[in-house]
Amino acid sequence: METNLPGGVLYGIGAAVVGGVAWGLVAYAIKTIFLWGAILIGGLVGKAVVKGMGKVTWAGRILIGLLTIASVVFGDVLFYTLVVMSEMHVPLSLGLVTEVLSNLFAIETSSGGGLGSVAFALIGAGYVVYTTRRPEFKARFESL
Repeated sequence: METNLPGGVLYGIGAAVVGGVAWGLVAYAIKTIFLWGAILIGGLVGKAVVKGMGKVTWAGRILIGLLTIASVVFGDVLFYTLVVMSEMHVPLSLGLVTEVLSNLFAIETSSGGGLGSVAFALIGAGYVVYTTRRPEFKARFESL
């Protein structure tokens, strides 16, 4: 089996965008960030990269981790932007998104769930990475 890194990147980006949008909208709808969703996003992104890539290499494993983090952060930005729009009664604008992005680290560390969600998403991605490792062969010699 050959490695198709561009295919893995495309599938991974698609899954990261879908996962991030779902993460942000569901979190906004239930007014909380849920950690099981983060694990699912990690698994979704990981499976998509594996499907698009075929044979997974170290570059693919790193890609899984980076796209998983990007997906959760994108979902968090969407969630916090929707919360600000709702509570402050302001329309969506580039300035609002820029303001959320510039304060994202402070928001994530003060809310008590943002950085934890990244860690749980990496657990889901780590499971996929673990299952795509090379198999170990153990030779067993038997006397004739």
